[in-house]
Amino acid sequence: TSPVATDHWMELENRLITWNSNVTGTVTLSLYKASSLLLVIVSGTTNDGNHTWTLPNNLVYGSDYKIRVTSVVNGSVYGESPYFKISESTGSTGTVADVNGNTYNTIKIGKQWWTKQNLKATSYNDYSFIGWQGNPATWITLTSGAYCYYDNSTTNLNTYGALYNWYAVNSGKLCPTGWHVAAMTEWEELFVFAGGETVAGGKLKEAGTTHWLTPNTSADNAYGFTALPGGYLIDSK
Repeated sequence: TSPVATDHWMELENRLITWNSNVTGTVTLSLYKASSLLLVIVSGTTNDGNHTWTLPNNLVYGSDYKIRVTSVVNGSVYGESPYFKISESTGSTGTVADVNGNTYNTIKIGKQWWTKQNLKATSYNDYSFIGWQGNPATWITLTSGAYCYYDNSTTNLNTYGALYNWYAVNSGKLCPTGWHVAAMTEWEELFVFAGGETVAGGKLKEAGTTHWLTPNTSADNAYGFTALPGGYLIDSK
């Protein structure tokens, strides 16, 4: 009796599976995707007509999931739910730290995890130092990794993070271990999830005018990404 065809369940949720009990003995609950057995939810549980299930976080989005309740005594006796939807959970949060001890809040949007703050690391994740360079004329001549601060002011560090040149970004060691600088394809996936390029900016930006210019009317930070304007370093001469 639950789930029903109109249900849309999400990973990491606690959901109640219910069924009409009309046989004796224990039952096994299984998750199917289309006609393929995906996983056993619980084996040999009491046939009392209900079971609370915490959905795992590694399921592929789809509208072709179903749950089968099978008699343990006689495996040919079973009942199935109609097809229903399962998708990723959005809004899960956590933290991650870099080698310099800076801690970043993280958030899951779709199937992706993002940091909610820009990087502030002054060392790579192998503990080697990144050079600092705040002179625009020198910056453009560098052939090694470097960082600076917006407006060359350390007061901007906590809010906006650091700025890095391509050599630092391309090192593969800039982010905390297990993390990486997002590729364009990953940004595009985020934009699609947030409704497409024409509206994604507003859905991902911090609301209000504390850090963005007025009126910033399109920004509602719907997914908790809290994007801020980070600036850039350029030689204007």
